[in-house]
Amino acid sequence: MKLEPIGMPLIMNIIECNDFDTFEEIFSNHSLSDDALKLGYLMALKIKNEKIASSIYLRRPEIFRISFIDNDTFEKLIGENILSMYPLDKKLTDKSYDEIIQILFPQSFVSSIRKRLGMKIKQHGTVIINNLFYLKSLVSLDNNIDLVLSLDHSKILKNSHDIFSNYPTSWLLENYSLKKVFHFLSVTQDQEFFEDIFRMVRTLSQNGMSHREFKEMIGNDLFLPLSLHQKLIERITDLEYIKCDMNLNQNLLYLDGQKIFEYVISVPKTAKDLILTGRVLKHCVGSYIEEVIRKSTQIINLKLDGELKYTLEIRFIGTKAKIVQFKGRYNSNEMEKLEGEKYRQEILRILNQK
Repeated sequence: MKLEPIGMPLIMNIIECNDFDTFEEIFSNHSLSDDALKLGYLMALKIKNEKIASSIYLRRPEIFRISFIDNDTFEKLIGENILSMYPLDKKLTDKSYDEIIQILFPQSFVSSIRKRLGMKIKQHGTVIINNLFYLKSLVSLDNNIDLVLSLDHSKILKNSHDIFSNYPTSWLLENYSLKKVFHFLSVTQDQEFFEDIFRMVRTLSQNGMSHREFKEMIGNDLFLPLSLHQKLIERITDLEYIKCDMNLNQNLLYLDGQKIFEYVISVPKTAKDLILTGRVLKHCVGSYIEEVIRKSTQIINLKLDGELKYTLEIRFIGTKAKIVQFKGRYNSNEMEKLEGEKYRQEILRILNQK
């Protein structure tokens, strides 16, 4: 008899353990949604575990089949290398191969690109198509064909469309080559962390910081995301201190002092509280002052024996609460994984019962 569908965090932990026998034993006794299978498949690709990727793929191949090429072409390009078959961005599915080329290279002749791109797919797998699609938000692929095809597309870029459309990016390409920018995008895999960097850059730009000043501040730390993130936090904190006395007027003040198992909720009340939280935990919550005041997001902390341990970013979709981030010191994310599930569920229960 099949058990209830298992949670996403457990799926990720099982696959990260890289134990194929345990994986098979557990997964054979649980029903899995399409989303769970896709997420597990992506994790298997990330850790380059061909056995687990193949096992997941064979459970329901119709949800993984690349739709932009016919099966014969697919087999020629990919062969038996399951790790080369990376799911396409949803904006590229149900497109023909020629239609995808026209999306990526709108000013070029399809015939001139078709063979060259096909050779690169054979070399790197279908991940190159997603990578090019995301790079297109930054640069004209038509004007940089040789360069963009020569990049190391064995690396996977995160979906950056929303970030590139909402935040300034000119500081990147004015200061660094496309090859270096590609490396930066490929090593910065945490989506919230990645967005934090661009959000802080936008705030500093709005306060008069020039592209040249960014280069002087960042230097080669572009390739050390943690160091870059910390430098931006320090600069933002200095800037935000002028807002110290501002009242945040959060809607979650009723949570202040409530217990979540061994932790106690502490709700920041002033801009200074946010800044000090960021300084103690070495993350960028101090740059969220405007967002909190505008009510686009809400912030609470968890304390243990009076000491700050975690910060949560909470957003509301209508009246339903969603935990967007659950970070510890230096943006540690253990509470966003399986070990934090009971805390997340309890906090959401309290938020959504009000």
